[in-house]
Amino acid sequence: MLTVQLWSPDTCGCTIHQVFDDTVPGECVCVSREEAVAVHQARRQARPTTTTDPKKNPQPEAKCCQAHEHLGETAAKHNVCIEENRRKNIAVDLAIKNKLNIADDADVKEAAIAQIVRNLHLASPADFPDMDGLADKFMAGLHADIKWTFDADRTLIIEQPATHAEKQRLTARLNARFPAGRVTVA
Repeated sequence: MLTVQLWSPDTCGCTIHQVFDDTVPGECVCVSREEAVAVHQARRQARPTTTTDPKKNPQPEAKCCQAHEHLGETAAKHNVCIEENRRKNIAVDLAIKNKLNIADDADVKEAAIAQIVRNLHLASPADFPDMDGLADKFMAGLHADIKWTFDADRTLIIEQPATHAEKQRLTARLNARFPAGRVTVA
């Protein structure tokens, strides 16, 4: 069944109507407000007891931020917003992995637990009663240390407390993952 949502990436001020099929994970398309209203109404007709009434909860207008206003309410804007959001998420993940000095495909939580065990001189994670909670706090701290912005050309700039060598290593990782000039390390 088709579902509509209003998506707001954390990388800009845009809001975008997306439609996706509940049975196809990860697939979504950008639609106009009118198409979003039609999908919402069809869902309401098919599932009147579980879908909010479109008259009581109307679809809001989508918005374009200043950086994307030249694209208008188009699939191109949707694609750009998704690319920027994914780029930021991947770059932040790589910055955390770089700080932990682990491989790109390594599990961050496992690495965080291993680091905590080393730092606290524990024999194993079982020696600490709430290792998962502690690892979550540790990872939240790593995330909080990373600042990111986009410049006027939509180049992603990653800032993180790091040594010169760590920044060089992160730059190399990002350059291996993204086209030149799409992400820089400050």
